[in-house]
Amino acid sequence: MISQITLISQYQSLATQIKRSSETKERIMQLEAENRALKQELSAMRARMQKLVHEILTIRRMK
Repeated sequence: MISQITLISQYQSLATQIKRSSETKERIMQLEAENRALKQELSAMRARMQKLVHEILTIRRMK
């Protein structure tokens, strides 16, 4: 029969693994949110760059 000490040790080990898993899931969610925000920022920067290129080309045509 498994001793109480062994059961307690296994329980503590499992509890630690569950906590790490939970922390890992939380970190993944944070990184996914950061990734979405960065993608939105990149899209906005691309749009600004396209606008600036268009303005530069328009100015060159005027000269």
